[in-house]
Amino acid sequence: MILSRQFLRMCRRMMFRPKIADSTGMEMTGASLLMRTLILRRLLRREVLAADETNVGILLAPTAATVLANAALTIDRRVAVNLNYTASAELVNDCIAQAEVRHVLTSRRMLERLREKGPFD
Repeated sequence: MILSRQFLRMCRRMMFRPKIADSTGMEMTGASLLMRTLILRRLLRREVLAADETNVGILLAPTAATVLANAALTIDRRVAVNLNYTASAELVNDCIAQAEVRHVLTSRRMLERLREKGPFD
């Protein structure tokens, strides 16, 4: 069975059980995870990504938000390119170029941390 379909079925079947928790204190049940994933998918489709855009970068710390981004892209039949935020800017930019990524999903907080670390394009 396709991974995205398994994810959707698991969330529906276990709607009220906790599915994700991270070190920031965020917890999500199956229903919450499913709802947030579908909302993010819709927002990305409408506001950010082009219809022909296949590879999308994700530059986030390993949190529940990263799980949501990966799930939303998978359900939308796109390839999530998870970028290592601890790597140098040069290496991350090379990875973006090799994977032919046009958009990178990140957060303001991550951008602030990266700017403190050094130059980042």
